[in-house]
Amino acid sequence: MAVNLADLKAECRVLHSHEDTLLQRKLDTAKIFVESRIGQKLDEFEDGVPAPLDEAVLKVAAHLYEWRGVASETALTQIPEGFRALVNIYRKRPFA
Repeated sequence: MAVNLADLKAECRVLHSHEDTLLQRKLDTAKIFVESRIGQKLDEFEDGVPAPLDEAVLKVAAHLYEWRGVASETALTQIPEGFRALVNIYRKRPFA
């Protein structure tokens, strides 16, 4: 499965379409972020994106959406709880 806008809206409990563009931007950013952490494009997995990586994308995208108005350095640099555990087994290089 590859995470899509409907998945993110369900994760964030968004029932309207007013913020679809914003949510899609957060989702795209989250995918790039996860890919940078594992050292591989998500669409390169032969059997589809593994569930833990889909969950990691959802966690990051939801985090970006929920903290979008916060300008504190802490909020901007936090990695969502559980993120590393979800992606570590798929990493091609160790965390720096």
